[in-house]
Amino acid sequence: MGLAERLASEMTPIVRGCAIGRLLDTLDTDDSRALASAIENVRDAKEQGVNPQARTGITATAIARALGAEGHDISSYTVQNHVYGRCRCGR
Repeated sequence: MGLAERLASEMTPIVRGCAIGRLLDTLDTDDSRALASAIENVRDAKEQGVNPQARTGITATAIARALGAEGHDISSYTVQNHVYGRCRCGR
């Protein structure tokens, strides 16, 4: 094995975006739109200084719970980071 092959075998793919961003890209259209809408509702409420649950009935915790029920292991902390732009994808 030459150096080029050895280096190529040592490289790991670069993961782009956070778990939520990657999930949005892989869900079917309806689920992706529903998740994006829920995230946007939480973000809008926060920007308006309103409790997201009081405004829309949805919170980052509720989003994480729904994702978990569908088999996606994503914490509310990860959802919050995505909602507020503190994640790797900055969505």
